Formats: sequence, C-alpha cells, structure tokens
Amino acid sequence: MWTLEFSFACGTQAPVSYTQKGSVVDVESVIVPAGMYSALKLESTLTWTDLAGTTRTQTITNWRDVNTLISVKQEISIAYSGTVPTTEYAVSREILLQSAS
Repeated sequence: MWTLEFSFACGTQAPVSYTQKGSVVDVESVIVPAGMYSALKLESTLTWTDLAGTTRTQTITNWRDVNTLISVKQEISIAYSGTVPTTEYAVSREILLQSAS
C-alpha cells in the first residue's frame, strides 16, 4: 500500500493539496490498441478540494506494463461533493495506450 501527499499551485493562487492512497492488487494480461501486455494492476483513490470548494474523489484502476512500467490502461471514476459544478463535469474516463515504439 502507498500514500502520496502533494500540492500544486498556479501563479499566485493558494496551493491545492492532493492525497492518493493505493496498492498493487494483481498482475493481469491487458489488451489495448497498442497490443497485449502483462501488467501490474494498481487501484487507488485520489482526493482534493479546489479553491471553489469542490471536493473530487477519483477512483483509479491503472494497468502498468511489468517491463517498462508505462501505463497501458486507466479507468477513472470521479465523485463530487461540496460546491458541485452545475454543468459539464466528467464522471468517468478511460485511457488506452494507442501505440508504442
């Protein structure tokens, strides 16, 4: 299990603090447009509250190639609380490695 805590700031704005907790849960074969990979399956939760008071909690499953540790696939779901945006906010996304050289 791991825990990361970090902050980002933009210009003179106050920094936003992030916390990510996760673990390696398995080794799986994963097929993506770039091919088939033997991959570490990592599951984590990333949480932060922005300057508008919106708290985001991302549940992330990330598959990383065991040889290169390059991320070949990510599935992310996002939950909102606090000052929730009224329109146009993502609730999920999938990222797949398209090609490798």
